[in-house]
Amino acid sequence: MAVPKLKDDSSPQAGRSSNPDDYWNYNPTFEELARQQGVRPAEHFEDFAGGWPEDEIDDGFEEALERFRRTGSWDEA
Repeated sequence: MAVPKLKDDSSPQAGRSSNPDDYWNYNPTFEELARQQGVRPAEHFEDFAGGWPEDEIDDGFEEALERFRRTGSWDEA
């Protein structure tokens, strides 16, 4: 069974087959997946930077993680 080839467009239906077995045999590249899903490159590196949303509850997770990294233990002692 042949793997369907993508057309050279960004249509969500591009390269899709009506044969359900093709689903398991189709291995698109990252570029093909990105084009099909409309993913675009980030314009600014800062888009990836940041941390936990400031309006989230302070549940002590960050402190516990720091403690674990320092001591190797989750215990507060």
